[in-house]
Amino acid sequence: MNSPKSIKQRNAALRRCYNRGVNAPTKPRLDERPPGRLLLIDGHGIIHRSFHALKDSPLTDRRTGELVTAVYGLANTLLSVIQELQPTHVIVALDKGKKTFRHKISKEYKATRAATPDDLRSQLGRCREMIEAFGLPIFEHEDYEADDLLGTLAAQASEEGVETYLVSLDSDIAQLVRPGVRLWMFRPSQHDSVVYETAEQVKGKYGVLPEQVPDLKALMGDASDNIPGVPSVGKVTAARLIEQFDNVENLYEHIDDVTPPRLQQALREHQDQVRQGKHLATIVSEAPVTLDLDAAELATHFDRERVLELFRELEFRSLIERLPAGLPGPTGRPTLGPGRQGAAPPEGEAPRAAAQAMHAAARREWLCVTLAYINTKGLLLFCANRMCEYEEP
Repeated sequence: MNSPKSIKQRNAALRRCYNRGVNAPTKPRLDERPPGRLLLIDGHGIIHRSFHALKDSPLTDRRTGELVTAVYGLANTLLSVIQELQPTHVIVALDKGKKTFRHKISKEYKATRAATPDDLRSQLGRCREMIEAFGLPIFEHEDYEADDLLGTLAAQASEEGVETYLVSLDSDIAQLVRPGVRLWMFRPSQHDSVVYETAEQVKGKYGVLPEQVPDLKALMGDASDNIPGVPSVGKVTAARLIEQFDNVENLYEHIDDVTPPRLQQALREHQDQVRQGKHLATIVSEAPVTLDLDAAELATHFDRERVLELFRELEFRSLIERLPAGLPGPTGRPTLGPGRQGAAPPEGEAPRAAAQAMHAAARREWLCVTLAYINTKGLLLFCANRMCEYEEP
């Protein structure tokens, strides 16, 4: 059981929380807003990182003892991005949990990853229930990863002229940024979010353009996916080679121009490995899925009462006051939650919400949860937003 005292002691030093967007898009006037704004959410990544954020100090339902760490993190993220980005449509992509076409290309692909922990596996059903309560369609496919479904849906949305935001914690998704397709990500060290809207912004962060991200990973490797890369080639060298030769294919066409000789020799010796690595790192944009905007329309499918019931069942009381009373419809008119401009909350909810907010100010505080994600490059800290509730004695 997580007592208020133990939670407070454990998190006393972590006071900064995710609560703002760095360059989040300015909310346009209603008469200027495009007909739709689509969010494509990497549900798999968010669920896993939410779980690992408190792997050693998991959140539990105090009544039943049920583990709910990943479910809480997922719900919190959904509320955050809906509030910040004001979408009219939302889709969640999940991994099916089976081997995909990439495993047929390389048996070593992701071979170093540990199996899904039982404590996380037990929460996946609840995570799906949470997504369905929000009324969001789930896309998954046995032969493709969630990233491929995001890439395919983003390409289809772009063709239809739909403004699209990818929501992920994975830098691989940066390769999908293009005109009309933006990437919303958490920033680990600053404890906030950032939106990559242009290819230049992606290059400023990663040293390469979006379409060159697979080339970068092919050369420097990716420990999380077990893509080996070229020995002794790090991010700086890989980015320099891409700057000079544009892509892996052109690099090997002009391999004689690579200096110093030791680097040229290493590239020659690992050519097949590099070419395969790029194939593995490239997100597919032609997976067998079809964009369905009608199924993804929030105003039509969002069931506030169902979400509210689930929040209460799982004791997510600190999230209830953030729950929107309504959501942007096809016309783009936002209907936000209690206390904000927009549609009025259901009858009887406004007084309760006001009382909850008033009491919350006195007995709750914002705390920060640190996700330590370890790879061969070092320790990365990812801070997710969490509101911990302290019960009065």
